[in-house]
Amino acid sequence: MAYFLAWSAVYDVDKILVAAVLSLTQSELHRNLPAITGLRAAVIKHINVRVMMALEPPADWQRDSQITCDCQDCTALKSFLDDPTQPKWTLKAVEARRKHVEQIIKQHPNDVNCATQRIGSPHTLICTKNQASYQRRVDQRTHDLNVLTSLSAV
Repeated sequence: MAYFLAWSAVYDVDKILVAAVLSLTQSELHRNLPAITGLRAAVIKHINVRVMMALEPPADWQRDSQITCDCQDCTALKSFLDDPTQPKWTLKAVEARRKHVEQIIKQHPNDVNCATQRIGSPHTLICTKNQASYQRRVDQRTHDLNVLTSLSAV
């Protein structure tokens, strides 16, 4: 058990150890082995720490703006992401500039949806802030509670 926990880069708790503990605790033959009960306790502790964290939707429209590119368009994108009152931003630009901004958004999980409005020339990139990070945390919380229920039933 200590070996797996010491090598968390290889044996990721969420990706590997949770599934292993769920599987191993299903068998009456294995569930009470000291290594399994210790691993089960470590997984429960790991999940409980995350479940105890506050889970609230964003209070405003400000989003993570850790973008490394300093071009004019990315600077405008950073300002948009930092603005707590602005849910939507448009960039009317040639395709190369629009694609660059879209690529930057894809490289950084900024909770932004992009769509190109193909009216007029040049076309317009429409960026809309969303709550994807919050939704991922909600989904993770649901999964965590299900895992805790399964492990508590053992």
